[in-house]
Amino acid sequence: MLDVSRFFMPKKDILRLIDFLAFHKINTFHWHLVDDNGWRIEIKKYPRLTDISSWRAGREAVFPMRSNAELGEPVTTGGYYTQEDIKEVVAYAQERFVEIIPEIEMPAHTNSSLAAYPNLTCPVINHYIGVITGIGGKNASTIYCAGNDSVFTFLQDVLSEVMTLFPSKYIHIGGDEATKDNWKICPKCQARMKENGIQTEEELQSYFIRRINKFLISKGKQLMGWDELVESEIPENAVIFGWRGLGTGAYKAGEKGFKYIMSPAQKYYYIRYQGPQWFEPYTYFGNTTLQDVYLYEPQNEKLLPETANRMMGVESCLWTEFIKSTNEADYQIFPRFAAFAESAWSNPHKKNWNDFLSRLDNLLKAYDFLGINYSRSMYNLSHKVTPIRGMLEVELLSIRSDVKIRYTLDGSEPKSESVLYNGKLMIKPGEFLRAATFKGGKLVGAILPLHTINNKATGHNAFINNTPANALTNGILGSEKVTDGEWLDFNDKDVVMTIDMDSMTICSSIKLGIMNNSGMGIHLPKNVQIDGSEDGKSFKTLLEKSYTMSNCFQNGLFRQTENYDFPKCRIRYLRLSVQNPGLCPQGHVREGQKSRMAFDEVIVD
Repeated sequence: MLDVSRFFMPKKDILRLIDFLAFHKINTFHWHLVDDNGWRIEIKKYPRLTDISSWRAGREAVFPMRSNAELGEPVTTGGYYTQEDIKEVVAYAQERFVEIIPEIEMPAHTNSSLAAYPNLTCPVINHYIGVITGIGGKNASTIYCAGNDSVFTFLQDVLSEVMTLFPSKYIHIGGDEATKDNWKICPKCQARMKENGIQTEEELQSYFIRRINKFLISKGKQLMGWDELVESEIPENAVIFGWRGLGTGAYKAGEKGFKYIMSPAQKYYYIRYQGPQWFEPYTYFGNTTLQDVYLYEPQNEKLLPETANRMMGVESCLWTEFIKSTNEADYQIFPRFAAFAESAWSNPHKKNWNDFLSRLDNLLKAYDFLGINYSRSMYNLSHKVTPIRGMLEVELLSIRSDVKIRYTLDGSEPKSESVLYNGKLMIKPGEFLRAATFKGGKLVGAILPLHTINNKATGHNAFINNTPANALTNGILGSEKVTDGEWLDFNDKDVVMTIDMDSMTICSSIKLGIMNNSGMGIHLPKNVQIDGSEDGKSFKTLLEKSYTMSNCFQNGLFRQTENYDFPKCRIRYLRLSVQNPGLCPQGHVREGQKSRMAFDEVIVD
């Protein structure tokens, strides 16, 4: 599946991608043509969809931090495919035995079409509706009105033109992430519910989708949708795509007699980091490595045979929030796509990770010849640094078993003759470890620099509610990626962190690493209280500091170190109590949503 709403990929690059699908023996292309961020298909009956809905205001900030467009602001970014473009792409795919399934989102992810036809949303909407430039904040909850018959007329007209362009018997209608707050107060939606005996807004979405499904069936088409459709009555003959988490919603559909496709975000979403995040371009979420993709199996022994047999296949997805070029898209897709393709076609009992790697190295030569900008993340090292009795235990990890890891501790770059890593090693706080992977005596991975810091807390135990919190005292400062493994991330709650320095220590200052990521709602705490103790039982307050709303909710993406000075004291335990800043304020890109806090290193002097 390719999302061309958030990043419009030119037709020539779509054709190129279809060649690569065929090259990897992938036979279906799910084309995500519509979303909040752009409408990408010409509909002749509704020309405003290409005149208005296909273009958004330009924004340089990373996707989650982009502010919404304002009325009258120039729109400069976007594009669309003409119907002639679509016909050409479909014919090109057919020649390569690739079926194209279009997706027209509903009832949510529709701000692009609503920007052109605002009469199709609920009449309670009182803000400007524009094509969304990023996440959209509360504007993303602006969706089609389920009580307005004009919506169904519009969608039937759109789908009628779509069906003339795509011969596939399937039409994907989305159906995901529909916030129904406006439906709850919309007189038209509430009247629809009363008229049809509908008890909840979730059931109202089921009514919406069933009505569209009835139209598709009348045209000989079969509806596909994301796994939110299992939350109420599943439409007749629908195919469900399991995407949330490990995609288990699809199994529910299978148990009820429906066919399904496994597309789990945790395994098959190429928007996720594909290797150690220190080396990767910025995105969000966690890791999905080449090995994760290869080893994933969509069926397990717990599934009843009849449920397992209803699985039609698997799907990997590239969502394009952070993509700015086809070159960047290549990087996110390949070579994970090779692992996906082989895993999809292989008998689970015959899959062999190491054998796959040996053949992949040959495939990469073809990628080079074809000009594919593939990632080499599989050669990069991840790390785990654990504080132990004033020292730091370092574990270096590679998903490839056929490489050697070599390292230095003198600041020099590792070479083929450098010390061979044979397992966990202990280093002193303040030492500078550099490591990399080698194959056949040649450097194949990026050099991992671990420049540890040294202070009175480094190497000692840290706890949050009696649970080890090693990232606070392991001597490694986190990057600007909150999921890089060096941050402790807390959503909508206060936190108490305790440092045990093992012996009585004189100190007068604490520095605390804090993340600010307005796009993800991560901000400074509202209040920090620092207490000290000699025995870990009786604490006295050393310092308390409060932050104003403007201090807490700063715009941008950065890590910062907050300094807290207090009278010199002799203690063993330090306790930091931090208070969550609350809901993101008015004007924030995530206005009204719960905030998070993230901390990395506690530095004691």
